[in-house]
Amino acid sequence: MILASFLAVLNPSRASADTNAEVAAQLSANDVYITNQKLPGGAVHAGDLKRLQAQANAASARNVDEKLAIVAGYPSNFKDISEAAVSLQSFLDYSGVLILVSPNGMGISSDLMSTKSMDRIIGRAQPVCRRSYADCTLLAGRLAIPAVRSAENSSFRDAIVLIAGALVGLAVIAAVLAYAIFRRRRLTVPIPT
Repeated sequence: MILASFLAVLNPSRASADTNAEVAAQLSANDVYITNQKLPGGAVHAGDLKRLQAQANAASARNVDEKLAIVAGYPSNFKDISEAAVSLQSFLDYSGVLILVSPNGMGISSDLMSTKSMDRIIGRAQPVCRRSYADCTLLAGRLAIPAVRSAENSSFRDAIVLIAGALVGLAVIAAVLAYAIFRRRRLTVPIPT
């Protein structure tokens, strides 16, 4: 498997893939990575790195960790960019939102929101990639913040319901036990004559 990944990096079927090691090293130390390879159409412009970093900072201020990457390609051992994003997030052992954009599409990997939310974000942001890779990455990053916050609120609500249910269940059990003890005492207490 390691040899296959290594060979895929050396001989990518897609346009000049950024190596896993290169992207992983950059994203381990930074929240943003932009390839230095030439991209077809929708080129990256001066100032895009700062705009992407500002988005990652804005997300962080809302307690949502984001890593944003624009790559020239991804290794051919992945069936699509979404699989590459999942693999990269796993390799980084990263908890947050990872957005990976290439000329071949957009992939999002996150342990903080549902697959349905990620697909919805991709559906809205990917058409913008035809105009600008940075703009579609920014849009996906912006859309991820409320999606993560909503998932967190839903999880919190679910936890509250679970705890409340457990407390009600314990209260019912305590009431039944108290009634049984009270009834037993009443039946075993001798009646004075």
